[in-house]
Order: sequence, then structure tokens, then C-alpha cells
Amino acid sequence: MNYDDCLQTDIAKTLAESGYALSFTCDNPGSRTESSVWTCTLSRNGAELVVPYTKGCGLRIWKRRPFGVDSRSCGKPGERVSSKTRLTVFEAEALDHATRAEPPTLDEVLWSVHLDASGVRHGQSFEDWCAEYGSDDDSIKARAAFDACRDEWSGLVRLGADFDALDLLFEDY
Repeated sequence: MNYDDCLQTDIAKTLAESGYALSFTCDNPGSRTESSVWTCTLSRNGAELVVPYTKGCGLRIWKRRPFGVDSRSCGKPGERVSSKTRLTVFEAEALDHATRAEPPTLDEVLWSVHLDASGVRHGQSFEDWCAEYGSDDDSIKARAAFDACRDEWSGLVRLGADFDALDLLFEDY
């Protein structure tokens, strides 16, 4: 296990001890070229926060060893798929059929939500938020993103999140 894996394990353990829990459903399992899409529910102290979550197409796990694909270069069942820059058509099809989307973890989802909420945590106006993140303050998409961040912030408040403690916990994440 490398440092990053240990860090994620420690963070997930701390979050679970603090009462956070995660459940999820897969809305789209994706493929080797398409991200997987999940609906995640964070819960704590009887409160829930439902958020969409996307994992990149490279984050897939082997279901079984694909026939005809060199397992030394691709990995083993239960492991993450290693990234190979060039695939034959046969290997690409084998990857799609022999892999599944890697499910989200508590630390990944909470880190993502915390990161989004941090942008509006101190009551920034939409215009200030746009200036900070390089968005056009005349954009409908930017307004929707800002509103989603505010919703995630208020959801974390409902969960009783301690933002300062989360800042420290995710400091090296």
C-alpha cells in the first residue's frame, strides 16, 4: 500500500468515526472512454445530502481477466485497470466487457463536496465567486454551478459538518 492509499484509508476511517456514511447508486457505468455517473447520499446524524458524482473513465476495476489481453500490462481481477496509451480494437472491446466502474468512496465524495462548498462558505457573492474561479458572471451555466455549490454548502451545514476540521483532514488529500 502506498502513501496515498494509506492517507485515504485514514481519512475514510476518521470520517466514519465522525458519523459520516455514504450510499450510492450507479446511474451510468461508463466505459473506457466515458465517465461513470453516480448518485451519492452522504448521511450523518439523521440528515442526508444527495449529490451527483462522476468518476473518470480511467477509474475502472477488472471483473475478470480479459481473454487475449496481456494481464501483465493490464492488471488482475479486483485491481484498477492500468493505463495503457495504445490499445488494439480487440483490447479496447475486452476492456469494456471485462471491467466495471470503480464505485465512489466516502472520502472522495466528501472531499469533492467540501471543495465545492468551500467556494461559497464565507458568503461570497455570485460576482466574487465568478472572479475567483474565472467564470463569466453573465453565464447561466456559471450561475447554475454557483447555486449547486451553495446547495452543497447548506447540505454540509445540515449534516453538522465542521468545515475547519474538514479543512485539516483534507489538507494533504
